[in-house]
Amino acid sequence: MVNTQEINQLLDYLDVPMALPYDSEEASSTAPEADAQSESIISSLDTSMHSLAREMVASAAQEGIQLRITSGYRSPSSQDKIYQQGRTVEGPVVTNARPGYSKHNFGVAFDVAPIKDGKVYYPNDTALWKRIGQIGKSLGLKWGGDWSKPDLLHFEHPIFEMKDLLMGKAQTMYSRENLDFIAKNKYARMEILGLMKHF
Repeated sequence: MVNTQEINQLLDYLDVPMALPYDSEEASSTAPEADAQSESIISSLDTSMHSLAREMVASAAQEGIQLRITSGYRSPSSQDKIYQQGRTVEGPVVTNARPGYSKHNFGVAFDVAPIKDGKVYYPNDTALWKRIGQIGKSLGLKWGGDWSKPDLLHFEHPIFEMKDLLMGKAQTMYSRENLDFIAKNKYARMEILGLMKHF
């Protein structure tokens, strides 16, 4: 079995910014804790994300920024509800990811928001969001703020690529559920075939 040191050496060689935490008791017992609401959402994520999410909250706190994890794993049906907003349901569009195509569906993405007076808020403060993004990126996370259509709240695992998740080359604790959904959904299967042409 490969140990953590060997994994870190391999990731250093590949120039990956950080090692996967994997599902080791050592990693989970030493990771800092977030507030109860964040912890509830963190527990919904794939185990590879637990320490990363906690480190994100802890690192922001060290800089005087109180963060809460506001979204973690989403089932395909909950992703569909979010996707329909601004399309078939009233409200602003909040995602362009159809059910099955979000890293939230695989449990390897989370959203954050600052806390003020114990409540989540979404400030119109570019400098603050950039700093939050830099904190996440310093931990090796990918930040949605770097996308062509920025999603400032969104952070995801640095290793998992969507094409690998969809093709089953990379797996999380939610892969089977998500891929089963896609297999039963004709539209989703056609979408994947179209996407594969771009990889």
